[in-house]
Amino acid sequence: GAHWSLLTFSRFGRRRSRSLFVNFDSGVGKSNRGAAEATAKALAPHLGVVAGAYDIRHEDCASQINSHDCGVYVLHYSALFIDQHLLGKNIDWRGITPNEIRESRTMIKDIIFGLANRSRQC
Repeated sequence: GAHWSLLTFSRFGRRRSRSLFVNFDSGVGKSNRGAAEATAKALAPHLGVVAGAYDIRHEDCASQINSHDCGVYVLHYSALFIDQHLLGKNIDWRGITPNEIRESRTMIKDIIFGLANRSRQC
């Protein structure tokens, strides 16, 4: 599609009996809401979730300021989600700044170019 967003899945609660999908959409109009809900519904049975026995939340997160950074936001949100769930960090999803996204884009580009240079040396 023309716009990317991130849909995460978590189990929690007593015996991990509760399931939650969270949609992180950096688009100004949050246009992937319906697609996220349809994807959650389609994935739930494959994740061992009984039909309708899950919640979906649309996170109130920062919006991108251009039409081309949605992929960088997806990668940035993914890293923050991991920090939140594995390291217990408290994340201010609305507080993500365009400067953080620029830094993420630069880091991603450096990783890609570094891997490309390394593969040429092999």
